[in-house]
Amino acid sequence: SAGAQSMVDAANPADVLEIAKGYGSAELKRGSDGDPLIEGRLNGRSYAVFFYGCKEGKSCGSLQFYWGIDKKNVALSSINDWNQTKRFGRAYIDKNGELALEMDVNLRYGVSRKNLDDTFDFWRLTVTSFYSEFVE
Repeated sequence: SAGAQSMVDAANPADVLEIAKGYGSAELKRGSDGDPLIEGRLNGRSYAVFFYGCKEGKSCGSLQFYWGIDKKNVALSSINDWNQTKRFGRAYIDKNGELALEMDVNLRYGVSRKNLDDTFDFWRLTVTSFYSEFVE
C-alpha cells in the first residue's frame, strides 16, 4: 500500500542514510561488531549513527545518534542542568573526561519518512545547541 511505502525502519540502513544525506555528508559503514554505522557531518561537525538490535548485521531495530568532542573541564553540574532541561539528547562526560551527546531512536515496526527526517532535524538542533552552550 502507499502508506507502507513511506515507512522507514532500521532494517534497511540505506533508507536511513538517504535521510542523513539531507543534512550533510554521510557514509554507510560497518562497525567493529559488523552492524551498520553511518558517519556523517552536520554543520562541519562529525557524528555517528549506530544501529542496534541487529541480527547478523541486518534487521536492526533502533538507532543511536552520537556526537563527542575532546573538550575537558566542563562542570558535571552543567551537564546535569542540560539533561534536566532538554528533552532530546542526553549528555555526559565520558571515561576520558570528554563531552558526549547521544540520542536513541526506536524504529522497530517503522516510522514515516517525515518522522525520521524530523528526528534528524531534532538531532541537528540538539548538536548545534549543545555546541553553542559547551564549546563556543
